[in-house]
Formats: sequence, C-alpha cells, structure tokens
Amino acid sequence: MRPFLSLLLISLFANIALAQTQPTEKQPGSAKKAKLNQDKETEEPPFGDEATAEVYKRASDTELLIYRFDPPGYDADNDSRPAAVFFFGGAWNRGTVTQFEQQAKYLASRGMVTFVADYRVKSRQKVAPDACVADAKSAVRWVRTHAERLGIDPERIAAGGGSAGGHIAAAAGMCDGLDDTAEADSTISSKPNALLLFNPVYNNGPEGYGHKRVAEWFPAISPAHNISEDDPPTIVFLGSEDKLVSKKIGRKFDRDLKAVGVRSEFHLYEGQPHGFFNEGKSPESFLDTVLKMDTFLVSLEWLEGKADREMLESLLRGESEEKKRPDSDKKANLNQEKETEESPFGDEATAEVYKRASDTELLIYRFDPPGYDADNDSRPAAVFFFGGAWNRGTVTQFEQQAKYLASRGMVTFVADYRVKSRQKVAPDACVADAKSAVRWVRTHAERLGIDPERIAAGGGSAGGHIAAAAGMCDGLDDTAEADSTISSKPNALLLFNPVYNNGPEGYGHKRVAEWFPAISPAHNISEDDPPTIAFFGSEDELVSVEVGQKFDRDLKAVGVRSEYHLYEGQPHAFFNEAKSLESFLDTVLKMDAFLVTLKWIEGDADEEMLRSLLRGKKKKKKKKKK
Repeated sequence: MRPFLSLLLISLFANIALAQTQPTEKQPGSAKKAKLNQDKETEEPPFGDEATAEVYKRASDTELLIYRFDPPGYDADNDSRPAAVFFFGGAWNRGTVTQFEQQAKYLASRGMVTFVADYRVKSRQKVAPDACVADAKSAVRWVRTHAERLGIDPERIAAGGGSAGGHIAAAAGMCDGLDDTAEADSTISSKPNALLLFNPVYNNGPEGYGHKRVAEWFPAISPAHNISEDDPPTIVFLGSEDKLVSKKIGRKFDRDLKAVGVRSEFHLYEGQPHGFFNEGKSPESFLDTVLKMDTFLVSLEWLEGKADREMLESLLRGESEEKKRPDSDKKANLNQEKETEESPFGDEATAEVYKRASDTELLIYRFDPPGYDADNDSRPAAVFFFGGAWNRGTVTQFEQQAKYLASRGMVTFVADYRVKSRQKVAPDACVADAKSAVRWVRTHAERLGIDPERIAAGGGSAGGHIAAAAGMCDGLDDTAEADSTISSKPNALLLFNPVYNNGPEGYGHKRVAEWFPAISPAHNISEDDPPTIAFFGSEDELVSVEVGQKFDRDLKAVGVRSEYHLYEGQPHAFFNEAKSLESFLDTVLKMDAFLVTLKWIEGDADEEMLRSLLRGKKKKKKKKKK
C-alpha cells in the first residue's frame, strides 16, 4: 500500500509531497510502484509487480530507476534491515538491469531489502566510465538517504555487481571522489558497508582492464589502486579462465586487502570464463556463488541461519510463487567487451549500421550460412526483432532462431531498433525502424547475396507486432529514408505471440491511439499480405486466443496463406528457450517446415543442429565485425 499511496500523493500534490522529503532531493525520492500487466497501456517495468521502482537520480536527460525487492514480513515503519544494491555488467557500454534479478530476489527471501539499479552507459547516454561510478555512488547514497523510510539499517548497505558493475560497486566502496557534484546531499556517505563482487574489472592500471578508457581518472577510478584500511569487507568470485581479469590480479587484490586488515574472501572457479556466475552460463556456478555470498553475509551477522538452496533453485527454475513477468528476455549480459564496444555475438555475426535516428546508430547483425558466397548467391533472408512492449528489450533474443535458419541456408539478421526506455520514442518509431531494417536488407540484397523477393520478418510480442506491421500496414515509414522507392514489405512473416491487434479489444490501444488503425496489423489485413505463421500460448495474458484465431481466419478469408499454432497451457513468451525448451524446439522446427513449404529452404528440419546450438557446441566460422 505504501508505494501506491506515495505515487498518488506525488501525482495529486507534487509540491506538498516533495516538501515532506528533503527539499533538495525532489522527485528522485518519489515512489513508482512497478506495475504488473494489469494496465497494458502503461510502460511495463522489467520485473512486473515483483519490485517497486523509484527514480534515484536524473542525469543526461535520463531518469535513473532503482528497483526494490521486499523481504517476507517487511514492515518499513518498524524494520531496520540490511540492504544490497546490485549493478549490471557490460563494459560500461551496455547492459540490462535484470542481470542480478535472481541474486536480489534470493537475498530478499533471506530477509534483506534488495535493489537493482540502472545507471548510465556509453551506448545509451554516451557517457564515460566516470559517470558510471558516479551513478553507483548516487544509488548507494540514495538508499542511505531513504534508509529510515525504507526500514533499512544505514550501516548495513552492501553494493554488488558483475564485471563493469562489480567495478563501479568496488569503486563506490574504495575510491574517494568521483561523486556527482550535483548530488542533493553529498554529506551523506556513498560508501557501501560490504562488497559482493562477481568477476569485477577492479584493476584499471596498464596491467588491468580498460586502462585507456579510464586514463583521465586513473588512478582515482581503480579500486585496486585505492585499497585502504577503511575499505568494506569484500567477497570476490572469479573464473580461472577469465580473459578480462587474471588470476594474478584477483589474488593480489585479495592479499592487498588482507594486508591492511580488511576482511576479504576470494573464490576461484577452475576452468570458468568471464561471466560464469550468470545462471544462463552455468547453473551450478550460479548456485555456488550465491550460496557462498549468503554464507559471507551470515558471517557479517547480516543474515541468520542456513542458506536456502531450495529457494534458490526454485528461482532458477522460475517456479517461485511470485508472478512471472511476460515479454522480457532475461538473457545474461555477455560481458565480452574489452577496450572497445564489441558485438553482443562476438565474431559469430557481422554488424552494420542500417539507420541513424534519435542520435542513435541502429545496428543489424548478420549470421551467414555454410558455404556463403555473397558474390554469387541469391539466398532467402530473415530479419528478427526482439520483444519488450515497445519499451525495452535485447537484440540477442532471437539469436538461436537466426543461427538455426542460417545453418539451414538462409542469410539471417537480428536488428536493434529504438524503444521508449532508451530513445524516448513512441511505437510508431519502432514500426518505422522495422520497415527501415527490411528496406535496408532489400537495398543491399545484391551485395549480400540475397534474393530481394524472399525476405522474411519475424519477432516476438512487440517485435512480432512491428514485423507484422512492416508486412501489413501501409505508411508509417521513416520519411528520411534514403530511398523510399524500395519496398519495406517482407515476403513472409514469422510471428511469436505478436501483439498484432491494437484495437480497444487488443493490446496497447491507448499507446498507439494517435496512429490507429493504421498501426494495427489486425485492422489492415488485405489480399497482398505475406504468408504468415504465428505461435501463441493458450494462457497468453496479452493476446487472447480469440484475437489470434480471428487474425488467422481473416487472413485465410482474403486468400493469404496462414498457419496458427496454439500451445495449450503456455503463457506469453513461452517460445523463449529459457522458458520452455520443448516449446522453443517445436516452434523453430514448425517455422522450418513452414519455410520449406514456401520453397525457401530444402530438406528435413535439423533438430540435432538446433539442440547443439542450445548446448553451445556448434562451431561457427569466425567473422570480423565491420
């Protein structure tokens, strides 16, 4: 009830509410209860109703949010609980606030008030690493500033994170200065009382990570070069095969902390690479690091009793009783960058800029088939778009589908596009970008060895909507396109629970009312629409069975080839491999069969190849990013 009442006071009596908090802090102290998809028209938070969101800072024209997970029996008025704030990794360039969701939820289940914090990064706000550190310090200071209101002990606030997120957490605990000079109350300490570090890039000297990027602030920005006796107790997890942080650096950091009397634990995982602690990379390592973190916090007397492995495993399986959020890709950050911002697919894909808009270079990533010869080929192609309610999302969501179709002989792409959380755009811009991506592929078809009459568009949820809109909705193209005489219409649609009805009975009507009905594929069906395959779960909370079945009937009524596959008992986003392996396999194999019927690919579907991609055992031809 408290977050709701706080939001209501802010909306109705902003000045009064602000006067009741610190006068210099203003709206960053305002509560914004994260909503579960009960109001489909509003921007859905990444954690549904499982977390409470507040603005902790405004910088670079961005409202930076911090998301709170509450423990059982939480009573903010009377509690004084320990807290932890986690920061995602991503080479100070990118990353997703969901990376440490499971760690935060687990510690909340053990009695702590936990947070995951967004912060500025190069790819979104064009900032340098010093701004990332400043934001981490601001987040810790914000938690301490609001400790009494939130039932938190201001002397028991931990900071944690992975890779670059571990760096900025450590810098908050060890590096003086680098605070945001515009902070409302810089007399309140931004120093955490404990550090929970997952392969942190905490040595930024010439022998460490990112030295050229941080040279302007070195050594002040490097935790390894600022160790002192007042540093907080620290636990560190590192893989022996980490390419960004050597064992030597990790061991020296541990020795140096102990030499000045600071409590330090250093855990080395043999044979493990950078990012090994993410549940998506190694479930066993994920479990072990979290349980060791729990034991460490027990030793500090922040937690009591034994670690709860059963609770942790239930979070990993997604079987917690808390409501799962729809339409979100929780793929762990790859953290592969060093010195330069590299492709999220390493050398497995070739990246090109397909469009510049909203001060952003939009990239499209190409996966090449075996025996690819661009000079002589004329292959079918497919472009995939991620989901995320037109608000957020990650370009990696359809990586496996794209890789699989490439293995079957197609030239495949995954395309980034503008979204509300990053570029502050409305859904019409998302559609315009999808059309631009298809047009770009067709424009460059000859150069890329692609048949311009066999280009499919696909995607999930909002990504499925914009793919369908590119195929069915006239207009909404970007008027600044270099050559708008080239069609942006795909020749086939591969749709995974697409939110393609945007009428009052469908999804997001209020959000798209300005462009309705032109923006709604379901309201623009015609005989020249491309052949379409769509996959839905019967328990999809965003797209009803009736909407999906009617769309299928309407396409067939005008003579358009349509396949509609309903998966009983499955929710929104069921097709993602992390949610349901069997559903993922079945949808991809049905997509393959559909493309065979179009004579775009030949032969039988290759389930063994698909499973090998999921196991990460397929060897791909290496490529350099353009």
